[in-house]
Amino acid sequence: MWIGLTGRRVSADDGVYCGLATHRIASSQFAELERALTTDEAVGEILKTFSAEKKKGKLEEEHPLIDRIFTLPSVEEILAALDGEMNEFASQLARAIRQKSPLSLKIAFEQVQRGGKLDFAEAMATEFRIVSRVAKEPEFYEGIRAVVIDKDNAPKWNPASLEAVSEDKVVSYFAPLPANEELKL
Repeated sequence: MWIGLTGRRVSADDGVYCGLATHRIASSQFAELERALTTDEAVGEILKTFSAEKKKGKLEEEHPLIDRIFTLPSVEEILAALDGEMNEFASQLARAIRQKSPLSLKIAFEQVQRGGKLDFAEAMATEFRIVSRVAKEPEFYEGIRAVVIDKDNAPKWNPASLEAVSEDKVVSYFAPLPANEELKL
């Protein structure tokens, strides 16, 4: 949820810490790793050999705050809790979230909520449904305008607030597409 709402990047150390990656290997070792992977040696042993020592990343330090706040039942409650914290990390997260499209935040929140219950094919179909609809919405193009074209970083979101995003609008992004447009896996 933290990544989905903030768009924050995860370092290599944090990726291993939170389970997005299993090993951290220096890019300077990639050529040698590639050669080793073509041998008969077990992949797990090769990765262990090349894996860098685990280091404590920023995510590990902030994990208690993230777990406490990003498990709340709505984007609005997450923002209110971040606002109630007295530290710079929470303030940075709240600012990052507030820069995003309210509609996109609500869609991302719902997607993360649903995603843990989906198998791979269902997750890909859901992602395809969402992307197919987002690409047709003015919000998508407003974000591009603000960041890429005009570079004013001042998007004019519609709806402009989280409270103005209807539940029906959010749910509509998850509905099946017409049969001829649905993803076939």
